[in-house]
Amino acid sequence: MYSYEWAVDKLNHARSKDAGKPVQNNTRLYEREDGIAVKFHAVDVVTIHPDGTYTLRNGGWNTVTTLERIRDFSPAKLVSVNQDRGGRGDWYVQLEPNPDDPKPEYVNRPIPAPFTEPNPGPKPENPWLGDWWERNRRYQQCMDLLDTYGSLEGWKAERKIQYRARRDYLKAEREWWTRNYIPFYDGIKVDSEGYAPRLRADGPSPAKLRRYEAAVKQMKARIDKYAKEYIDALREGMPMPGSGDCWFCAMTAENGQPLGDATGNHDHLINHMEDDYYVPSLAVNAIREAGYSDTGIYIFLNIKPEQGTMGGHANHFDNRIVKKSIVSYMRKRLLPQAPTE
Repeated sequence: MYSYEWAVDKLNHARSKDAGKPVQNNTRLYEREDGIAVKFHAVDVVTIHPDGTYTLRNGGWNTVTTLERIRDFSPAKLVSVNQDRGGRGDWYVQLEPNPDDPKPEYVNRPIPAPFTEPNPGPKPENPWLGDWWERNRRYQQCMDLLDTYGSLEGWKAERKIQYRARRDYLKAEREWWTRNYIPFYDGIKVDSEGYAPRLRADGPSPAKLRRYEAAVKQMKARIDKYAKEYIDALREGMPMPGSGDCWFCAMTAENGQPLGDATGNHDHLINHMEDDYYVPSLAVNAIREAGYSDTGIYIFLNIKPEQGTMGGHANHFDNRIVKKSIVSYMRKRLLPQAPTE
């Protein structure tokens, strides 16, 4: 974590303040009216203020590297949760600790449900053939638990106690998390300890942030459903990309972007989900944006130009790549940004 004094000293040693002071890859310090900014690519991800506070932004790029930069140059209690197929987690910042609301004490997972496992016998000459190691592990675990709790009935009774304790703990932790974390939004401020204030003079209200969370959750569910159904349709086979596709997906602007991106029109993606329209060009755009070459696109989509088709196979690895790419592509364009006021 870097202080305002460190940032001023670093910037004073820059060859040119206008050009900024390099501090990490694609990361420079710049002087701003209200402090010193840590600029990563085109975004002031951290602004360090003279009063010891920090303003955080990601400009919509909630990537792993952006998260690292914010953590590197601020004390922010910033976490990424729900990392999933789209590769994007939801960011949260911890609020000022409330001494009257401590985090629930951790409770371990319960012991396994009662089971029996016969003695696998002595270790064979070549124990790597077959499943002797696994059967012996389960046998030893069974014997240890029976020895500890006396019987299957005692074992079952203890598991029930531990299961309830774990369930209650998880419920209490979820409730504590809701009370003590808020969604990240561009312009959020944290103090010198990295906590966001509970009472804020500016920024979105808790009600707005709750509505934002609900909207994100709903859109993610819609995209996941669409991607799953897209893969089902792909397994059945579909036409390869052609002139009959959605124009915003199929056509390319002068800058090389799909027409939808070049014009800023992403409503067509919403329409595709509503109409159950599995556009062949959409998968091509998604896989290309994920960093794969045209050769990879042909392989993953099983494109057959001579037949004018794609898909029609059940390769789990290929379909997983396609699905992940579609989810990431659509979330990037359709997930709402957190409110800032």
